[in-house]
Amino acid sequence: MNKPKIEIYTKSWCPYCRRAKAMLKSLGLDYTDYDITDNEELQQEMVERSGKKTIPHQI
Repeated sequence: MNKPKIEIYTKSWCPYCRRAKAMLKSLGLDYTDYDITDNEELQQEMVERSGKKTIPHQI
């Protein structure tokens, strides 16, 4: 069975982001983390892809 591709947008200071990543790790799920802390370009990409401005945000 194929595992889903998980992508998550986070900020380094966000406690919810840390908890979301810890949960994914505890479940043994691989994920790609896009840290948008100081990256306006990635933040805009997140909004364009999801229509949301909040973090953590999973695509």
